[in-house]
Amino acid sequence: MKRLTTITLAALISTAGALAQGASFLENMPDAKSLGTAGADAAQQATAFSIWNNAASSVFSEDRFTAGAAYGVWQPSFTDIRQIAVAGYGKLGEKRRWSVNAGIRYYGYQPVELADENGIYAGSFSPYGIQASAGASFRVLPSLAVSATAGYVRSDIGGTKAANAVCLDLGMFFRKDAFSATLVAANLGTALNYGGSSTYALPARLDIGAGYRIGRQGGKHTLDISAKGNIPLAGKDFRAAGGMRYTFNDMLNLAAGYSLGLGKGMASYATAGAGIKLYGVSVDLACLIGRSGDAMSGTMILNLSYAF
Repeated sequence: MKRLTTITLAALISTAGALAQGASFLENMPDAKSLGTAGADAAQQATAFSIWNNAASSVFSEDRFTAGAAYGVWQPSFTDIRQIAVAGYGKLGEKRRWSVNAGIRYYGYQPVELADENGIYAGSFSPYGIQASAGASFRVLPSLAVSATAGYVRSDIGGTKAANAVCLDLGMFFRKDAFSATLVAANLGTALNYGGSSTYALPARLDIGAGYRIGRQGGKHTLDISAKGNIPLAGKDFRAAGGMRYTFNDMLNLAAGYSLGLGKGMASYATAGAGIKLYGVSVDLACLIGRSGDAMSGTMILNLSYAF
């Protein structure tokens, strides 16, 4: 049986710390537009990665089809997680009241050293996490849509075995003229077991948000303002975020946001983002700005997507 060397024990605890509640990498969204507003995305138009934010928003999109790829670096000075994702959605039906969403995302952690029972170096291991998701959204009323998304989760942190789970996200999205609101129950699912006697629940949460748009969608100037709260279904921590996005001529956009962590060990941070869209091709970049020494500082996501 392999075990960690004393030198690398702290490194694995740091890596596993991000997973201690059970695959908490599920909280790290690959959506650069969402990160640009610190996760306050209730007023945001659907993106290729909306399956992990609120799939119900996709039926309100002016695009019939969207697909995208993401690359991100999370906590580069701490766990240095590398994120890769591909996702998208397509609207169906004569009135396009349905949409089908799908995506897969991968999180790779830095290698940690292993040792045998005698403390002799026995190689290295790279923890990782994967989620594959698929779901559907339906506009039940002109201003209201609902969604259901199922996912498979696999997490391997070097235990006796890799842990597997299934999860479910349920969402509602309301949009009436310039006002929008969102309600999501995310990461509802089975527990993870890494081969020991303990099990770890997925980081289930409830998201509640609202947003308002100034200016006409697709007009020369628009400003989206949103607020959002994340409430864990287990625990007392709470996160509140606010953000805004300015868009020029449906081509250039700039975003900023702030996320306030309310709870022990919950970091607060600012975010910024920018993007460009030409002939259906969008490139978006967002970064997180934390305090000096904050583990989240330097987090960055790059998206490339296409829509028509």
